[in-house]
Amino acid sequence: MKDLDGQGQDCIDTIRCPAVKGPPKTVSALHESMQRIEQMRMSTELTRMHIQDSQQAAWESQQLLARLRREGF
Repeated sequence: MKDLDGQGQDCIDTIRCPAVKGPPKTVSALHESMQRIEQMRMSTELTRMHIQDSQQAAWESQQLLARLRREGF
């Protein structure tokens, strides 16, 4: 649906922001939440990498034990 100026109603060019002294509390809370979500995402990714490293180390240990048993140790 088009507006009187020919742009769509969902166009961001028509949005005006009032002058505000400092960010509103909701904007600050949203920003803080987004930061915490990003920290959790990074933590999850690091945990995934550590799990993969641990699984690789366990697999290598099993391979070494199997080789040592075959060689008679």
